Amino acid sequence: MKTERIAGALGLAAGIVVLGAVISSARAAVGLASWHWVVYPLGIVLACLGFWSLVTALWPWKAPAKQTLFLHALHPRFFFVQSWRDLHEEAFGAPEADAAWKGRKGRGRAKAEAAPAVDHRVIVVMLVVAFSLTLMEYFGDRGTLHRLWPEALRGSDGELNGFAYWALWRFLGYGVIPAVVAIVTPGMKLGECGISFKGFFEHLWIYVLLFLIVLATVTFVSYKPDFQSYYPFYSQTHRSWRDFLAWEGLYALQFVSLEFFFRGFMLHPLRRSLGPYAILAMIIPYCMIHYGKPYLEANAAIVAGVVLGTLSLRTGSIWCGALIHITVAVSMDVAALAQAGKLETLMPVFGPWLQHLLAR
Repeated sequence: MKTERIAGALGLAAGIVVLGAVISSARAAVGLASWHWVVYPLGIVLACLGFWSLVTALWPWKAPAKQTLFLHALHPRFFFVQSWRDLHEEAFGAPEADAAWKGRKGRGRAKAEAAPAVDHRVIVVMLVVAFSLTLMEYFGDRGTLHRLWPEALRGSDGELNGFAYWALWRFLGYGVIPAVVAIVTPGMKLGECGISFKGFFEHLWIYVLLFLIVLATVTFVSYKPDFQSYYPFYSQTHRSWRDFLAWEGLYALQFVSLEFFFRGFMLHPLRRSLGPYAILAMIIPYCMIHYGKPYLEANAAIVAGVVLGTLSLRTGSIWCGALIHITVAVSMDVAALAQAGKLETLMPVFGPWLQHLLAR
Protein backbone atom coordinates (compact mmCIF):
# COMPACT_ATOMS: atom_id res chain seq x y z
CA MET A 1 0.00 0.00 0.00
CA LYS A 2 2.90 2.33 0.72
CA THR A 3 4.30 1.75 -2.76
CA GLU A 4 0.94 2.56 -4.35
CA ARG A 5 0.64 5.80 -2.37
CA ILE A 6 4.16 6.90 -3.33
CA ALA A 7 3.53 6.07 -6.98
CA GLY A 8 0.21 7.92 -6.80
CA ALA A 9 1.85 11.03 -5.34
CA LEU A 10 4.50 10.97 -8.05
CA GLY A 11 1.86 10.47 -10.74
CA LEU A 12 -0.24 13.34 -9.41
CA ALA A 13 2.78 15.64 -9.24
CA ALA A 14 3.92 14.64 -12.73
CA GLY A 15 0.43 15.20 -14.13
CA ILE A 16 0.21 18.68 -12.58
CA VAL A 17 3.64 19.57 -13.97
CA VAL A 18 2.65 18.38 -17.45
CA LEU A 19 -0.62 20.33 -17.35
CA GLY A 20 1.15 23.46 -16.14
CA ALA A 21 3.80 23.16 -18.83
CA VAL A 22 1.23 22.73 -21.62
CA ILE A 23 -0.91 25.66 -20.42
CA SER A 24 2.19 27.83 -20.08
CA SER A 25 3.24 26.88 -23.60
CA ALA A 26 -0.26 27.57 -24.95
CA ARG A 27 -0.27 31.01 -23.35
CA ALA A 28 3.00 31.92 -25.08
CA ALA A 29 2.13 30.43 -28.47
CA VAL A 30 0.15 32.03 -31.27
CA GLY A 31 -2.02 28.92 -31.52
CA LEU A 32 -2.27 25.44 -30.13
CA ALA A 33 0.30 23.05 -31.57
CA SER A 34 -0.53 19.44 -32.44
CA TRP A 35 1.54 18.12 -29.53
CA HIS A 36 -0.63 20.13 -27.12
CA TRP A 37 -3.61 17.95 -28.03
CA VAL A 38 -1.65 14.78 -27.25
CA VAL A 39 0.22 15.79 -24.11
CA TYR A 40 -2.58 17.66 -22.35
CA PRO A 41 -5.03 14.69 -22.17
CA LEU A 42 -2.17 12.48 -21.00
CA GLY A 43 -1.44 14.96 -18.23
CA ILE A 44 -5.08 14.88 -17.09
CA VAL A 45 -5.15 11.07 -17.10
CA LEU A 46 -1.85 10.90 -15.21
CA ALA A 47 -3.01 13.39 -12.56
CA CYS A 48 -6.37 11.64 -12.09
CA LEU A 49 -4.87 8.16 -11.82
CA GLY A 50 -2.18 9.44 -9.46
CA PHE A 51 -4.77 11.12 -7.24
CA TRP A 52 -6.91 7.97 -7.16
CA SER A 53 -3.93 5.77 -6.27
CA LEU A 54 -2.72 8.23 -3.62
CA VAL A 55 -6.07 8.31 -1.84
CA THR A 56 -7.09 4.66 -2.18
CA ALA A 57 -3.60 3.09 -1.90
CA LEU A 58 -4.49 0.87 -4.87
CA TRP A 59 -3.14 0.53 -8.38
CA PRO A 60 -5.55 2.22 -10.83
CA TRP A 61 -5.82 -0.90 -13.01
CA LYS A 62 -6.54 -3.20 -10.06
CA ALA A 63 -9.98 -2.86 -8.51
CA PRO A 64 -10.57 -3.61 -4.82
CA ALA A 65 -12.65 -6.63 -3.91
CA LYS A 66 -15.43 -4.32 -2.74
CA GLN A 67 -16.14 -0.63 -2.18
CA THR A 68 -14.72 0.53 1.13
CA LEU A 69 -13.85 4.14 0.21
CA PHE A 70 -16.06 6.62 -1.59
CA LEU A 71 -13.47 6.99 -4.38
CA HIS A 72 -13.73 3.27 -5.14
CA ALA A 73 -17.03 4.14 -6.82
CA LEU A 74 -15.02 5.83 -9.60
CA HIS A 75 -13.19 2.64 -10.56
CA PRO A 76 -14.51 1.37 -13.93
CA ARG A 77 -15.32 -1.97 -12.30
CA PHE A 78 -17.92 -0.30 -10.06
CA PHE A 79 -18.78 2.85 -12.03
CA PHE A 80 -19.49 1.18 -15.37
CA VAL A 81 -19.29 -2.62 -15.20
CA GLN A 82 -21.19 -3.17 -11.96
CA SER A 83 -23.73 -0.40 -12.64
CA TRP A 84 -24.50 -1.72 -16.12
CA ARG A 85 -24.62 -5.31 -14.84
CA ASP A 86 -27.16 -4.33 -12.20
CA LEU A 87 -29.27 -2.52 -14.79
CA HIS A 88 -29.06 -5.51 -17.13
CA GLU A 89 -30.23 -7.90 -14.42
CA GLU A 90 -33.04 -5.50 -13.46
CA ALA A 91 -34.29 -5.54 -17.05
CA PHE A 92 -33.56 -9.10 -18.18
CA GLY A 93 -32.89 -11.11 -15.03
CA ALA A 94 -29.72 -12.77 -13.81
CA PRO A 95 -27.73 -14.81 -16.35
CA GLU A 96 -27.84 -17.83 -14.04
CA ALA A 97 -31.62 -17.72 -13.99
CA ASP A 98 -31.74 -17.60 -17.80
CA ALA A 99 -29.44 -20.61 -18.05
CA ALA A 100 -31.54 -22.54 -15.56
CA TRP A 101 -34.72 -21.88 -17.52
CA LYS A 102 -33.16 -23.01 -20.79
CA GLY A 103 -32.13 -26.32 -19.22
CA ARG A 104 -35.63 -27.24 -18.11
CA LYS A 105 -38.40 -28.93 -20.00
CA GLY A 106 -42.09 -28.35 -20.29
CA ARG A 107 -43.37 -25.19 -18.69
CA GLY A 108 -39.85 -23.99 -17.89
CA ARG A 109 -38.74 -24.13 -21.52
CA ALA A 110 -41.97 -22.55 -22.68
CA LYS A 111 -41.51 -19.71 -20.22
CA ALA A 112 -37.92 -19.18 -21.30
CA GLU A 113 -38.84 -19.06 -24.98
CA ALA A 114 -41.98 -16.97 -24.52
CA ALA A 115 -41.87 -13.60 -26.21
CA PRO A 116 -41.46 -10.70 -23.79
CA ALA A 117 -44.45 -8.48 -23.21
CA VAL A 118 -44.59 -5.29 -25.27
CA ASP A 119 -43.58 -2.29 -23.17
CA HIS A 120 -45.69 0.62 -24.42
CA ARG A 121 -43.42 3.06 -22.53
CA VAL A 122 -40.58 2.37 -24.97
CA ILE A 123 -42.85 3.19 -27.91
CA VAL A 124 -44.21 6.35 -26.27
CA VAL A 125 -40.80 7.67 -25.21
CA MET A 126 -39.14 7.08 -28.58
CA LEU A 127 -41.99 8.69 -30.51
CA VAL A 128 -42.08 11.72 -28.20
CA VAL A 129 -38.30 12.12 -28.48
CA ALA A 130 -38.51 12.10 -32.29
CA PHE A 131 -41.50 14.48 -32.29
CA SER A 132 -39.97 16.98 -29.84
CA LEU A 133 -36.59 17.11 -31.56
CA THR A 134 -38.26 17.62 -34.95
CA LEU A 135 -40.56 20.32 -33.56
CA MET A 136 -37.63 22.26 -32.08
CA GLU A 137 -35.57 21.89 -35.23
CA TYR A 138 -38.24 23.41 -37.49
CA PHE A 139 -39.87 25.96 -35.20
CA GLY A 140 -37.50 26.58 -32.29
CA ASP A 141 -34.73 28.59 -33.93
CA ARG A 142 -34.34 32.35 -34.14
CA GLY A 143 -34.97 32.26 -37.88
CA THR A 144 -38.58 31.28 -37.18
CA LEU A 145 -38.94 34.23 -34.82
CA HIS A 146 -37.57 36.51 -37.53
CA ARG A 147 -40.24 35.29 -39.97
CA LEU A 148 -43.08 35.52 -37.45
CA TRP A 149 -42.13 38.66 -35.53
CA PRO A 150 -39.13 40.49 -37.04
CA GLU A 151 -39.64 43.52 -34.78
CA ALA A 152 -38.64 41.41 -31.76
CA LEU A 153 -35.12 41.04 -33.12
CA ARG A 154 -34.56 44.76 -33.55
CA GLY A 155 -33.19 47.23 -31.06
CA SER A 156 -30.57 46.84 -28.36
CA ASP A 157 -32.24 43.72 -26.94
CA GLY A 158 -33.06 42.09 -30.26
CA GLU A 159 -30.35 39.43 -30.01
CA LEU A 160 -31.31 38.60 -26.43
CA ASN A 161 -34.96 38.28 -27.47
CA GLY A 162 -33.91 35.78 -30.11
CA PHE A 163 -32.08 33.66 -27.55
CA ALA A 164 -35.06 33.91 -25.18
CA TYR A 165 -37.25 32.48 -27.95
CA TRP A 166 -34.69 29.68 -28.49
CA ALA A 167 -34.44 28.85 -24.77
CA LEU A 168 -38.22 28.84 -24.23
CA TRP A 169 -38.66 26.45 -27.13
CA ARG A 170 -36.07 24.15 -25.50
CA PHE A 171 -38.04 24.40 -22.28
CA LEU A 172 -41.18 23.40 -24.21
CA GLY A 173 -39.63 20.59 -26.26
CA TYR A 174 -37.22 19.19 -23.68
CA GLY A 175 -39.30 19.87 -20.57
CA VAL A 176 -43.03 20.59 -20.91
CA ILE A 177 -43.99 18.10 -23.64
CA PRO A 178 -42.24 15.04 -22.13
CA ALA A 179 -43.43 16.01 -18.64
CA VAL A 180 -47.06 16.12 -19.78
CA VAL A 181 -46.63 12.81 -21.60
CA ALA A 182 -45.14 11.21 -18.48
CA ILE A 183 -48.12 12.41 -16.43
CA VAL A 184 -50.87 11.18 -18.78
CA THR A 185 -49.29 7.90 -19.96
CA PRO A 186 -50.40 4.82 -17.99
CA GLY A 187 -47.49 3.11 -16.27
CA MET A 188 -45.36 6.26 -16.25
CA LYS A 189 -44.89 8.74 -13.43
CA LEU A 190 -43.24 12.13 -13.61
CA GLY A 191 -41.56 11.51 -10.26
CA GLU A 192 -39.84 8.43 -11.72
CA CYS A 193 -38.11 10.44 -14.47
CA GLY A 194 -35.13 11.45 -12.36
CA ILE A 195 -36.47 14.72 -10.94
CA SER A 196 -36.09 13.63 -7.31
CA PHE A 197 -33.42 15.32 -5.18
CA LYS A 198 -32.93 12.10 -3.23
CA GLY A 199 -29.24 11.20 -3.15
CA PHE A 200 -28.23 14.56 -4.66
CA PHE A 201 -25.80 15.54 -1.91
CA GLU A 202 -24.61 11.97 -1.43
CA HIS A 203 -23.22 11.85 -4.97
CA LEU A 204 -22.38 15.55 -5.35
CA TRP A 205 -18.66 14.90 -4.82
CA ILE A 206 -18.51 12.88 -8.05
CA TYR A 207 -19.78 15.83 -10.06
CA VAL A 208 -17.38 18.20 -8.28
CA LEU A 209 -14.47 16.02 -9.40
CA LEU A 210 -15.86 15.84 -12.93
CA PHE A 211 -16.27 19.62 -13.02
CA LEU A 212 -12.65 20.18 -11.93
CA ILE A 213 -11.47 17.87 -14.73
CA VAL A 214 -13.66 19.63 -17.29
CA LEU A 215 -12.60 23.06 -15.98
CA ALA A 216 -8.97 22.19 -16.71
CA THR A 217 -9.99 21.20 -20.23
CA VAL A 218 -12.00 24.41 -20.70
CA THR A 219 -8.93 26.43 -19.72
CA PHE A 220 -6.90 24.56 -22.32
CA VAL A 221 -9.33 24.84 -25.25
CA SER A 222 -10.00 28.53 -24.48
CA TYR A 223 -6.75 29.28 -26.32
CA LYS A 224 -8.28 28.05 -29.61
CA PRO A 225 -9.47 30.93 -31.84
CA ASP A 226 -12.65 29.07 -32.84
CA PHE A 227 -13.56 28.65 -29.17
CA GLN A 228 -13.15 32.37 -28.54
CA SER A 229 -15.25 33.24 -31.58
CA TYR A 230 -17.97 30.70 -30.76
CA TYR A 231 -18.61 31.47 -27.07
CA PRO A 232 -20.58 33.02 -25.58
CA PHE A 233 -23.49 32.58 -27.98
CA TYR A 234 -24.92 35.94 -26.95
CA SER A 235 -22.42 38.52 -28.20
CA GLN A 236 -23.50 41.20 -25.67
CA THR A 237 -23.00 39.02 -22.59
CA HIS A 238 -20.24 41.36 -21.38
CA ARG A 239 -22.28 44.56 -21.86
CA SER A 240 -23.80 44.60 -18.37
CA TRP A 241 -24.72 42.36 -15.47
CA ARG A 242 -28.30 42.45 -16.72
CA ASP A 243 -27.21 40.95 -20.03
CA PHE A 244 -24.92 38.44 -18.35
CA LEU A 245 -27.51 37.19 -15.84
CA ALA A 246 -30.36 37.18 -18.39
CA TRP A 247 -28.33 35.12 -20.85
CA GLU A 248 -26.92 32.68 -18.30
CA GLY A 249 -30.39 32.27 -16.77
CA LEU A 250 -31.87 31.36 -20.16
CA TYR A 251 -28.90 29.07 -20.79
CA ALA A 252 -29.45 27.34 -17.44
CA LEU A 253 -33.17 26.88 -18.16
CA GLN A 254 -32.47 25.02 -21.36
CA PHE A 255 -29.77 22.90 -19.68
CA VAL A 256 -32.17 21.76 -16.94
CA SER A 257 -34.75 20.96 -19.62
CA LEU A 258 -32.12 19.13 -21.68
CA GLU A 259 -31.03 16.99 -18.72
CA PHE A 260 -34.63 16.08 -17.95
CA PHE A 261 -35.21 15.11 -21.59
CA PHE A 262 -32.10 12.98 -22.18
CA ARG A 263 -31.09 11.77 -18.70
CA GLY A 264 -34.57 11.67 -17.17
CA PHE A 265 -37.47 11.08 -19.56
CA MET A 266 -35.40 9.06 -22.04
CA LEU A 267 -33.65 6.84 -19.51
CA HIS A 268 -35.60 6.05 -16.36
CA PRO A 269 -38.87 4.82 -17.93
CA LEU A 270 -36.86 2.51 -20.21
CA ARG A 271 -34.51 0.97 -17.67
CA ARG A 272 -36.76 -2.03 -17.00
CA SER A 273 -37.08 -2.87 -20.71
CA LEU A 274 -33.71 -1.82 -22.12
CA GLY A 275 -31.49 -1.88 -19.03
CA PRO A 276 -28.12 -0.20 -19.63
CA TYR A 277 -28.77 -0.15 -23.38
CA ALA A 278 -31.12 2.79 -22.82
CA ILE A 279 -27.95 4.85 -22.33
CA LEU A 280 -26.70 3.88 -25.79
CA ALA A 281 -30.06 4.76 -27.34
CA MET A 282 -29.92 8.15 -25.63
CA ILE A 283 -26.38 8.94 -26.83
CA ILE A 284 -27.31 9.00 -30.54
CA PRO A 285 -29.69 12.00 -30.52
CA TYR A 286 -27.69 13.64 -27.72
CA CYS A 287 -24.54 13.59 -29.85
CA MET A 288 -26.41 14.82 -32.92
CA ILE A 289 -27.75 17.97 -31.22
CA HIS A 290 -24.10 19.01 -30.81
CA TYR A 291 -23.48 19.00 -34.57
CA GLY A 292 -22.36 22.45 -35.64
CA LYS A 293 -20.36 23.01 -32.48
CA PRO A 294 -16.55 22.59 -32.38
CA TYR A 295 -15.46 19.07 -33.34
CA LEU A 296 -13.92 18.24 -29.96
CA GLU A 297 -17.06 19.30 -28.12
CA ALA A 298 -19.25 17.11 -30.34
CA ASN A 299 -17.04 14.11 -29.56
CA ALA A 300 -16.93 14.98 -25.87
CA ALA A 301 -20.74 14.82 -25.86
CA ILE A 302 -20.50 11.07 -26.53
CA VAL A 303 -18.30 10.52 -23.48
CA ALA A 304 -20.39 12.89 -21.37
CA GLY A 305 -23.56 11.10 -22.44
CA VAL A 306 -22.25 7.74 -21.22
CA VAL A 307 -20.95 9.13 -17.92
CA LEU A 308 -23.95 11.33 -17.09
CA GLY A 309 -26.40 8.66 -18.24
CA THR A 310 -24.78 6.04 -16.02
CA LEU A 311 -24.74 8.44 -13.08
CA SER A 312 -28.39 9.37 -13.58
CA LEU A 313 -29.51 5.74 -13.55
CA ARG A 314 -27.22 4.95 -10.66
CA THR A 315 -28.31 7.88 -8.49
CA GLY A 316 -31.88 8.22 -9.74
CA SER A 317 -31.48 11.98 -10.24
CA ILE A 318 -30.76 14.41 -13.07
CA TRP A 319 -29.90 17.41 -10.89
CA CYS A 320 -26.17 16.94 -10.48
CA GLY A 321 -25.89 16.49 -14.23
CA ALA A 322 -27.81 19.73 -14.73
CA LEU A 323 -25.53 21.43 -12.21
CA ILE A 324 -22.32 20.40 -13.95
CA HIS A 325 -23.77 21.41 -17.32
CA ILE A 326 -24.63 24.88 -16.02
CA THR A 327 -21.33 25.48 -14.21
CA VAL A 328 -19.29 24.27 -17.19
CA ALA A 329 -21.29 26.48 -19.57
CA VAL A 330 -20.76 29.56 -17.39
CA SER A 331 -17.04 28.80 -17.07
CA MET A 332 -16.77 28.46 -20.86
CA ASP A 333 -18.43 31.84 -21.39
CA VAL A 334 -16.23 33.50 -18.75
CA ALA A 335 -13.07 31.94 -20.22
CA ALA A 336 -13.99 33.10 -23.74
CA LEU A 337 -14.71 36.64 -22.51
CA ALA A 338 -11.43 36.70 -20.59
CA GLN A 339 -9.47 35.58 -23.64
CA ALA A 340 -11.18 38.29 -25.73
CA GLY A 341 -10.40 40.96 -23.11
CA LYS A 342 -14.09 41.71 -22.49
CA LEU A 343 -14.36 40.87 -18.80
CA GLU A 344 -13.07 44.21 -17.56
CA THR A 345 -16.33 46.05 -18.32
CA LEU A 346 -18.37 43.35 -16.57
CA MET A 347 -16.05 42.67 -13.64
CA PRO A 348 -13.82 45.72 -12.99
CA VAL A 349 -12.00 44.02 -10.10
CA PHE A 350 -11.97 40.33 -10.94
CA GLY A 351 -12.00 40.62 -14.74
CA PRO A 352 -8.53 42.13 -15.30
CA TRP A 353 -6.94 39.58 -12.96
CA LEU A 354 -8.52 36.65 -14.82
CA GLN A 355 -7.62 38.14 -18.18
CA HIS A 356 -4.01 38.51 -17.04
CA LEU A 357 -4.03 34.92 -15.76
CA LEU A 358 -5.13 33.57 -19.14
CA ALA A 359 -3.23 36.09 -21.23
CA ARG A 360 -0.62 34.78 -23.60
